[in-house]
Amino acid sequence: MKTRLPSRAHLVVDALVALLTPDPEHPGDELAGLQVIDGPVLNESNLANDALLIAPGTPDEPGLVANMVPTTSLGRQTYLERCEVTMVLSCYSGDTAMSPLRARAAAILGAIKTRAESQQSNGDAWERIYFGSQGAWFPVQTDTGAVVTVGFTLVTEATI
Repeated sequence: MKTRLPSRAHLVVDALVALLTPDPEHPGDELAGLQVIDGPVLNESNLANDALLIAPGTPDEPGLVANMVPTTSLGRQTYLERCEVTMVLSCYSGDTAMSPLRARAAAILGAIKTRAESQQSNGDAWERIYFGSQGAWFPVQTDTGAVVTVGFTLVTEATI
């Protein structure tokens, strides 16, 4: 009889939202002013100038992919669950200069890295967290300003 494997995927997204949401009591925080959104956006006009979407997904692309690999151990069977969480960072300005937007996006990514490194183990959600191997930068200029959008993944691992 096969049993359904448990998953920590739902805990991963909740923990990432908590970890990456700026603390309003610390205005000097590198993430100050960043709007953190759990899932997709219905109306982009409601986005702040700097916004981070966690596991947004689309009808064609998942926001999170969880893979489980059996591990060898003495005793009960365990699995390594690897969750790849899609992240989308958007930095907008009413100006047309791209360099400051790229610099702001890089600073936010650096702050995300620092926070992730500070919580390599997050109890129930993960035992290890790191950036995925690829990121994509999309600079766009319009008649109302410029935006830099960065797509990347955060990967978590946990033994279950």
